[in-house]
Amino acid sequence: MRNLSLKAATAAFLLTAAGAGAAAPSQEDVDRIQRECLRAYTPEQLAGLTSGHVTEIPAEVDADPEEQTYFLDDLLQLEKGRFLPFQLEDLLSAFELYVKPGVRFLDLGSGDGRVVFLAALLGADASGIEYDKEIFRTSRRALQALEGLVEADRVHLKRGDFFNSSWSGYDVVFYFDQSSFEQGRLRKKIAAELDPGARLVVGHQRSEFPGLQLETTFESLHVYRQPEVREHDPTFKGRCFREVAELHGFFQDWFNAAVEPTEESFARVADVIASGFTLIGPDATMRRRAALLERLRRGYGRWREPGSEEPGTGSIRIDRLRLYLIEGPLAVVVYDERHDVRGEVRVRRTTALFRLVHGKPNGVEWYHVHGTWVP
Repeated sequence: MRNLSLKAATAAFLLTAAGAGAAAPSQEDVDRIQRECLRAYTPEQLAGLTSGHVTEIPAEVDADPEEQTYFLDDLLQLEKGRFLPFQLEDLLSAFELYVKPGVRFLDLGSGDGRVVFLAALLGADASGIEYDKEIFRTSRRALQALEGLVEADRVHLKRGDFFNSSWSGYDVVFYFDQSSFEQGRLRKKIAAELDPGARLVVGHQRSEFPGLQLETTFESLHVYRQPEVREHDPTFKGRCFREVAELHGFFQDWFNAAVEPTEESFARVADVIASGFTLIGPDATMRRRAALLERLRRGYGRWREPGSEEPGTGSIRIDRLRLYLIEGPLAVVVYDERHDVRGEVRVRRTTALFRLVHGKPNGVEWYHVHGTWVP
């Protein structure tokens, strides 16, 4: 399973030339990770997963990593998806190329932690996010059992829905395809948030990842790369200007109740606000992404006439739209918003920081906005 394709061999040569990684882990070390992860499941946990049919790990399963994978694969159907334990030997060829000391690594749906522990063993700063409470606790017990082999300060296990976390800031992201029930949403978020030059390692791929470049394949793995952003993308200015016009057009429709208040329509704003977004309003109040989106949801229809169910007639006009700065994947744009609502006109001067990304309506997302009222 560790035979490299021609593309993988080429990648191996280039990466080796770029710098050596940590020594390859021994088979004994790999087996220990898998064994301790399996043993971290409690009898009560096994009974709950099997309706009481299994309360202890059979000896033949404990002794054979391949049997361990089949054993757990039959059990673990979870609320947000499936945890599909990967046999670590199948990851080694790719991980020895891409997961090196100092690399920032993220496992989406990390389950009992085995892939995170392997990445840490290779010297990475390794993170994993797992939604299921009991499986997450299993990973914590496994980490304790691996003391002396895996350095705990390299491991960051987090419990939660990985859709609520930012996936930027990592060099390598691992995902076992189809382990989430929201495949379309997952692919959009990966294309939007994976850093330029970062790799996505996909186990048992079912469909392609739009917007990413397929770099190489192994027997059960595909490795994608987020394209580098050109230093001066000639389309960047136009993307920002279109986004300003289109999003404020959406705000006008939303506040007038001229669109339906559905998740599908609201996605036009939710999908383009970055995970780390901040807004500083004219009153100097700072709002993060979640607070802003909640405020916008509550504002649906607020420009309608009091007591009326008919759409409002308020308007937003964008004036003096200009580019202030482009630096790599970032751009600063300044513009005036002219709000005309039931005869009252106010003008707000806005400075917006955009990031050039893939998978967004105009290929950009909003990172920061600062507004002030114009006298």
